[in-house]
Amino acid sequence: MAGHRIVQILGRDPATTRDLAELLGAKAAVMEEPIDQTVAFVLVAVSDSAISNVISQFNFPAQSIVLHTAAS
Repeated sequence: MAGHRIVQILGRDPATTRDLAELLGAKAAVMEEPIDQTVAFVLVAVSDSAISNVISQFNFPAQSIVLHTAAS
């Protein structure tokens, strides 16, 4: 991961989010919980049609770079 470590997984489904976070050694949070404000990068992996809704729901860290990827 090029010297970066994943610190938090944020998801809609608590069980899936917890499982992925555990696999990656990260903290798990569901959609209503805050984003870790110390992160340098935020990767938002949602469909293109969902990105504006997801972005509007969170207070992204001011110093972070927010990236978006989707399979659609």
